[in-house]
Amino acid sequence: MLDPQARDGLVGKNVALLQQLRQLALVPLADAYEAILTGLPGQLLSAAGDAGADSLDLIDAVREVRRRREAMLARFRAHLANTWQMLEAGRPVSVEHKLADGDAEHLSLVSNHELEVRLAVRSLADDLAARWKPELMRLSRYLGLLSGGLRLTEDTLPFGPHHIGVAVYESLSACTLTPAARKLIVKLCETELHTRTGSLYSQIQTGLAALLQESAGPRPRGGVRRWIPSTALDPDAEQGQTEDWIARFFVQWENDPAAAAKRARAALSEHVGGEAEPLPPALHALLQRARLAGETQPEPSDGKRALSQRELLSVLSLMQSMPNESLAPFPSRAARLSQRLKWEILAGAGRLGIDPTGIRLGNQGEDTIDLVCMLLEVMLAESHLQGRARELMLLLPAPYIKVALVDRELFLSDQHPARRLLNLLADASERCIGEGDAERALLEEIEVAIVSILRDFSEDVQAFTPILKRFGEYYGAYLRKVQIAERRATELHRAQERRDEARAFAETQLQARLAELAAPPGLVGFLRGYWVPYIAAIRLRGEAAGQDLAQGLSALEQLVAAVRHDQLHGPDTPWLADWMPWLERMLAQQGLDPVALGKALQSLQQSLYPVAPAAAGAERLAAGTAEAFPSAAPVDELVAEALDAPVEADQIDLITADFFRALPMGTWLDFVDRNGRVRAGKLNWVSPISARLMFVDKLGSRLCVASAEELAVMAQLERLRLHREEDAFYSAMAGAIEQLAH
Repeated sequence: MLDPQARDGLVGKNVALLQQLRQLALVPLADAYEAILTGLPGQLLSAAGDAGADSLDLIDAVREVRRRREAMLARFRAHLANTWQMLEAGRPVSVEHKLADGDAEHLSLVSNHELEVRLAVRSLADDLAARWKPELMRLSRYLGLLSGGLRLTEDTLPFGPHHIGVAVYESLSACTLTPAARKLIVKLCETELHTRTGSLYSQIQTGLAALLQESAGPRPRGGVRRWIPSTALDPDAEQGQTEDWIARFFVQWENDPAAAAKRARAALSEHVGGEAEPLPPALHALLQRARLAGETQPEPSDGKRALSQRELLSVLSLMQSMPNESLAPFPSRAARLSQRLKWEILAGAGRLGIDPTGIRLGNQGEDTIDLVCMLLEVMLAESHLQGRARELMLLLPAPYIKVALVDRELFLSDQHPARRLLNLLADASERCIGEGDAERALLEEIEVAIVSILRDFSEDVQAFTPILKRFGEYYGAYLRKVQIAERRATELHRAQERRDEARAFAETQLQARLAELAAPPGLVGFLRGYWVPYIAAIRLRGEAAGQDLAQGLSALEQLVAAVRHDQLHGPDTPWLADWMPWLERMLAQQGLDPVALGKALQSLQQSLYPVAPAAAGAERLAAGTAEAFPSAAPVDELVAEALDAPVEADQIDLITADFFRALPMGTWLDFVDRNGRVRAGKLNWVSPISARLMFVDKLGSRLCVASAEELAVMAQLERLRLHREEDAFYSAMAGAIEQLAH
């Protein structure tokens, strides 16, 4: 049974639920009408025996219904689909509009026979509406809420009896029938629908309740992967996967009738602090066990009363109003965040006129403080926040403890405004790693949002909504700029890799032809300095330059053949003169001016006919040219720093390498340099040429390019690990509960 009070806060159109409800309602109705049409010819034949003068008309109707069955069904479905579309557009259709013959400007008379058919349709609708009135009222209200607050009646409900009757009426227009046959078909449909619509409306109501429960309740996930798989892990276990904390603690608690009844009593109580449970009992037990295990000298609580939830909220509000002022100095700076906060809460109670020596924190309040503080600590650690960004995030414990105390939806719903805002703030703070204007402006917006939380939030969580909207819009614009930077980095690296591939192709062709030739060093330098870049440039042009590529390879083969057979006997050697135009064109295409071109050709001649001073100059020229075109792509800085020597095959963990090969696009990893500094990198591109993976940092700049094998070795050396989940809140909760369990 649906609770009408449970969804009163839903005033915006829920497109996703409307689409699901459409399938839930219209498809079974169409199936029901299809079944009615299947049995209709037999019923018409039975009625024809007692119809007297109308018998022949009914027999003709049997043939017509069988012949036009699909068309009738299509018109039935089309009417229901059209009314639903009008509802989604915010203009629900009344059946009076559908049954009106013509429009208001052109009135027309209706024949008596047509009027009888329409009256039969209205009688069908009225009987069904009277029979299922309670169900229809509830469904009308919920569908109106899902549609954005529309007020629906039986007359405008898309799957209500009135629109079902009009859909039947529309389907009859697909056939050529006498008025008597049409009227009888409406009556037969009314009888069938009486037995079918009740179960249909019950199914729709049950399905809608399930959809609402699914959308509002906790949604279990698959847990959080904490480490990279390898052969060292248990192959039979889910490698690196933690247990889903939502499924472990919150699903059973949310669905427990006893817990639900207790929460309902707490909601009606004036003293919520006495009964409210912000956290599930199993999680309370885990927190208390961890707290007792960590206390070396538990503080005696004899004679001290527990702070009520109202008093705790008041003290937290006081702390929230003075975020940069400590209410009491804590003995140890090394203490955890929760310990310092609890110390300040007890000291702050004195400012409200409460004797701090006679009070203690209640179990539920203390558990909530411990959990929220641990959550924030894990979030800061997983996001690797430093400096001002970390200082700002440490101002949030007080308001978020208040949220956890007054609204359990913080843990149940990933659409909670306070939770969504915290996720955005954590992600944005992680991006404040540079000193540029964009990063400084982002940090200022983070500070504005956090100051707004401290100033505006009292106990109404809706105060987070305008802050979320403003910061979300700014951060969305910032991310769009980062995405542009990511695309630019990808395109630059793609172009560089194509150049490297073309260069490697040319080098391979040259080495293959010089393998068995004792070529003069000057000749090798000339070829590396000029021929290799020329062939690489042609290679980059693709298939369109196939003829030029073939000509360039042929020129190399003839040059090598001439040297091998010692056909050169001086500067005027015929073969060199024959190839001089091609050599000049090759050098000119690389941007050499006439003077440099002449020197390059002279260096080629001198390399073939060594004259000591000239040969030395030619070799220097060729070497200088080769330096402008490095023969191999530089090794990535992060990879070179982590791997002191080339990766050997026996060093590679095949399971880890396979994990990186199958890494989904957009996955974040943490890269650790030799100083322990962590930088997050997102997989942004995988090369189709070398299968190397390119990662970009939070600013969209290229961070690392490495093969799956190199990444596997870096993971073995603990220079690479998984980054937190995209949902920072969920990931931090998983980490906090993992700490509590161990």
